This record gives sequence, C-alpha cells and structure tokens, in this order.
Amino acid sequence: KEAKKHLGEILSAYEFLDQECVEVLTKWTGVGNPLETQVPFYVLIETAGSDAAHDEEKLHRFLERTMEDGLVDDGTVASEPSKIKAIWEVRERITEALRHDGYVYK
Repeated sequence: KEAKKHLGEILSAYEFLDQECVEVLTKWTGVGNPLETQVPFYVLIETAGSDAAHDEEKLHRFLERTMEDGLVDDGTVASEPSKIKAIWEVRERITEALRHDGYVYK
C-alpha cells in the first residue's frame, strides 16, 4: 500500500518473500542470498520511470520514510546490473526450489 502510494507511476514490481523460501532455494539450487542481512521477510521493489535520477531520488525518499516509520528495518538499492540480476534470480527460482521440497505456492 505504501509503495503504491509513494512510488505510484514508477512502481513496476512489488514482490514479497520470506527467509524460509530463501533457505529452500539455497538448499536445492545453490543460489545464495545476495542481500547482506538475513531477515524473516523481504520485499523486492522495481521501478521503471522515464527519468532515472528522479526515480532514484523518489525510491530513496520512500525507503527513508518507511525506515523512519518503522515499516522497514533495512534496505538495499541495487543499481549495478549484476546485483539486480542476482536479487531477481532469488525471486524467480523460488517456485523451482519449492517443487523439490514438495510445496508450490505463488
């Protein structure tokens, strides 16, 4: 709700996952967690607007606001293509890993 409210027109993806999914992913695929902090829950946000500088500033303000309000404990903004790819690989391969464990949900 907050992401949609504050990021509006630049919000292109919002994904939720938990640490248990990341652990199953690592167990079955060998894909590690590219994020520095292990926490119970993760939210991945992707933005795509027409002005990269404006979008980055808006995202940073959103992250600062949500941290100040206690909604978010920690945040990472990835700008390097390799880091972005590694983060989204975690999300994209969770279903594959869960199938190995006998659970599939999306």
